[in-house]
Amino acid sequence: MDFDIGSILKFSFLGWIKEKWVAKYVIALFLLSSVAGYYAILGMKDSFAPLINAGEGVSVELMIGLFSSYFVSVMALSFVIGIITSVINYLLTAKALKMKKLGSVKISLVQWLRYLFSGIVVSFAALFSIYNLKMLWVAIAGVVLFIFSLVLFTVGSIMGGLGSLILILILIIGLISLILSLILFVVYFVVVAYNSIRFSFTSIAIVQNGKGFGESLKASWDATNGKVLSVFLALLVVVIIVMILSWVSSIFTMAYSQYAFAGVENNSAQAFEMLASPGYLISMIPSILVGAYSTIAMIFAETAIFATLMAKKETFKPKKTKKK
Repeated sequence: MDFDIGSILKFSFLGWIKEKWVAKYVIALFLLSSVAGYYAILGMKDSFAPLINAGEGVSVELMIGLFSSYFVSVMALSFVIGIITSVINYLLTAKALKMKKLGSVKISLVQWLRYLFSGIVVSFAALFSIYNLKMLWVAIAGVVLFIFSLVLFTVGSIMGGLGSLILILILIIGLISLILSLILFVVYFVVVAYNSIRFSFTSIAIVQNGKGFGESLKASWDATNGKVLSVFLALLVVVIIVMILSWVSSIFTMAYSQYAFAGVENNSAQAFEMLASPGYLISMIPSILVGAYSTIAMIFAETAIFATLMAKKETFKPKKTKKK
């Protein structure tokens, strides 16, 4: 691995702990997750428990009404929380960049909006291989072969009663085309995954350089040149640690569930009542706190990797010679 994974992990999980601003961001993320979780549980209780209590006499109209109301309210809350979380993540990225001394980071509404939509832009850039257009032909060829196989199978179904040698040949060609198209789709999935890693620091570049999508995509693409495997492994180590922390923190909730739900029938009204009980909500506090901690750790990990990439880029940049 080209990176000092030890320093990256230290910066990601411990480097920001003693900063004065930490408490307010952890509290903000904790409150957001708590509100979202509590509302989801309370909504489930209010929507599904009445249906269970009513038994088989529930009308279709009532079911649709309750489900629709729950779905719309959860989506609306998710949208609001998503926007607020994006603001927090944007500010956290700026904090991480300042700690790594990567230029003079300026906070602005325009840059936050770019940061907010960077995920969509990266998805399109990775899907359509904008910096590797030759590979896009793999996807196009796969689509063409897939459509061709469907056409042949349709023709074969129409000629089904004929039982001719031509029919067998058509079906064989259709099957071969289908298999080839699936192979090309798998190959292009790997290409998209590769592109996604190359573009994974676009949002950080937006905050760092204060520029638009095009220049930030190019900055991420250039920074990760020849470093895809190292970036993947570094992120994988961080993700594994976060998953372990999340699993450990969930032990409290699982232990309480085993105790509190003993003898309670699954999908019963009593089960939904137990989900909204103070004891169950308290048991979720460790998981929510670790979730807030993990969010900050992931942002700082990505920033640390980006800083390492930029440092290596500067190190290997050819020096300009002065003309005599």
